[in-house]
Amino acid sequence: MKFLLVAAALAFVPTAALAETYQFTIKNGYTDALTGLSIGGGKVEGFKPIPASGKRTFPVTLADGKCEARVSVTFANGQHYDAGKFDFCEYDLLNLSFRQ
Repeated sequence: MKFLLVAAALAFVPTAALAETYQFTIKNGYTDALTGLSIGGGKVEGFKPIPASGKRTFPVTLADGKCEARVSVTFANGQHYDAGKFDFCEYDLLNLSFRQ
């Protein structure tokens, strides 16, 4: 009987949701290298600068089953760009380029 009470009590203990890791590719269509990447509420692993006209893939981990996170980047010339919210569940490529 004591075992059943403990098992029942543990069933109601809140547990943290598992983090999800996504493969995220950035294609840099700018003339300057991309030197920084920030994912709001997430973690980027193994980031390396992306040369102009280059692309790289990085693992990005988001907590609590989230799919969307704000993405911002920094370029070698010091310029910052807020790419807005990105849906990691639906997309895996962010294409940064000039619009003409």
